[in-house]
Amino acid sequence: MDATDPRYPIRIVAQLTGVNPVTLRAWERRYGLLRPERTAKGHRLYSAQDVERINRVNALLAGGMAIREAARQVCGTQPVVAETGGAGGGVEDEWGRARERFFAALEAVRPEALDALYNELAALYPPETVSRQLLRPLLAEAAARREEVGGAARERWLRLILRNKLVARLAHGRSEHHAPRFAAVALAGEGEELELLTLCVAAETRGWRPLYLGASLSPATFAPLIAGGDARVLLVRVDRALPRRLIRAELERLEREVSLPVVAVGLEETVGRVVSVGAEEGDALRMLGVLMERSEGA
Repeated sequence: MDATDPRYPIRIVAQLTGVNPVTLRAWERRYGLLRPERTAKGHRLYSAQDVERINRVNALLAGGMAIREAARQVCGTQPVVAETGGAGGGVEDEWGRARERFFAALEAVRPEALDALYNELAALYPPETVSRQLLRPLLAEAAARREEVGGAARERWLRLILRNKLVARLAHGRSEHHAPRFAAVALAGEGEELELLTLCVAAETRGWRPLYLGASLSPATFAPLIAGGDARVLLVRVDRALPRRLIRAELERLEREVSLPVVAVGLEETVGRVVSVGAEEGDALRMLGVLMERSEGA
């Protein structure tokens, strides 16, 4: 490695790749995926090649590969720390086992087990992957089993657990105080609030500070709060199950009362100057990044 090549501290690498520092350290420890240099005080410094390697892993994870397989493919090595849970099997086996363990702990009312399992997966995978492979399938299964004895209560408890984990992660986020801020609200109910929280966690990892406002069927009521802060963009997660007339009316009201660019996530039509993007986290984060950068240069 050339001594003149740039080096990046772990905070900057997290912003560049969307992988939080806890996960980067876990990939280094468990899979030998990264071998950063150290400063005299022991702080990690990463190269451009390290950043490229992380992005390659991200692409494999987005394609459905398990982290141990992604690390093996990128590095051509075996995990540094032996994996538990059985040998062999693809990504569906791994995530399927995780979902089975999560649901078993849910049915047995074992909050400590739920907490430990969620923390383990959140440390190894980016938030978008945890949402796609764990949160959404769990919520779908809980909804499908709603009519069972205790099913409705179990589904509500699951939503509460997931919401609390995501809110806690936001509350303990490490974005810098001078980092650009965006406001975030869900036009809808609990389901879309969890999707919005996942987006906020992913955005916070990239160095943007979220002003999280929760879910509401009338998000324009938050306009005075948004106007009084320093947010540069308003992110709205839209529940497409709502009547189209209600969605359109609320977005038009937001556009009138909030003097910020508005990004509607999950919207499939054009409403005034509101920027519409698909429901996938990656699309929303890319558009958020474009508008945040544009507002900084304005």
